[in-house]
Amino acid sequence: MSGPPNKILLLGVLGGALVLGGATGSMVIAPKIISARSAKHAAAPAHADETKQSPEAKGVIYQIENIIVNPAGTQGVHFLMITVAFEVPDPKSEATLRENDVRVRDKVIETLENESMEMLTAPGARDHLKRDLAAAVMPLTGNARWMNVYLPQFVIQ
Repeated sequence: MSGPPNKILLLGVLGGALVLGGATGSMVIAPKIISARSAKHAAAPAHADETKQSPEAKGVIYQIENIIVNPAGTQGVHFLMITVAFEVPDPKSEATLRENDVRVRDKVIETLENESMEMLTAPGARDHLKRDLAAAVMPLTGNARWMNVYLPQFVIQ
């Protein structure tokens, strides 16, 4: 008769260990983990990378209208007509873009021509394209701290 009571005792011990482990985890360990994560996020700098787009920032806008390119791999069958507006923090950065108009247009066209139709029509394509355009043009602004990119005209044919 030593067989069944030992199994019952073993199941009781395992059940008790499971309950005790769950209680310890939820009452002792979880609060420590949560407070450590909160402290880590609070210690992070309040401002992110300054070259990232700042959606709430207001600045000066420099716009290039009606750029027409053939996306990569279309052999001239498809085209993209786009207007790109760059918002920079100050008139000095905007003037620098204006002075470098030919270079800015070249960077924009180069960036757009490297995109395929699949990429341009994929969900989230405009956000991806805005990031790529900002990365390509940002060095031409002089010392701008941030740049927002807008696509007020975006026609794929």
